[in-house]
Parts: sequence; structure tokens; C-alpha cells
Amino acid sequence: MNQIANDTYDYEKYGVVMKALWSALDNQASNWRKVFKGLSLLEHIIKNGNERSVEDARDHMHKIRSLTDFNFYEGTIDRGNGGE
Repeated sequence: MNQIANDTYDYEKYGVVMKALWSALDNQASNWRKVFKGLSLLEHIIKNGNERSVEDARDHMHKIRSLTDFNFYEGTIDRGNGGE
């Protein structure tokens, strides 16, 4: 993840990284692992990457907020509890 965060400092790579990140967060509920990994990566990039990533996250706040109500059940197990 550190290498990806470092890539956000490269002008050309920044767009590629962030496009892949936002597409991961757009996945369907059945791909909850990709969504979770995308959120983990976003947190790491905000903390360790280019400052532009904070502004980019603010611009996509609607996507992030929509995940607070995210639920996905595998049988009886809640795999995507975003409300608690």
C-alpha cells in the first residue's frame, strides 16, 4: 500500500490510482471484499499519499457516505455491516 500511496505523488499515476480506487468502491454488494479493500486503501492514501487525495475524497463523499448503510449477508453472517 505504501507504493500505491507513493504513486499518488506522480502526476500521471495519480489518475490511474484514484480511478481504480473509485471503481473498487462502486462494486456490487457481492464483491464486498473489493469495497472493503478500497476503503482501506483510501484511508492509507489519505494518511500517506498526496494531499490532492483528501480533496478527491471530499469530492466523492457521496460514495463514501452511501457505504455507511452497506449490508451484505452470506447466509446469516453480516459481512458488510456499515452501520455499526
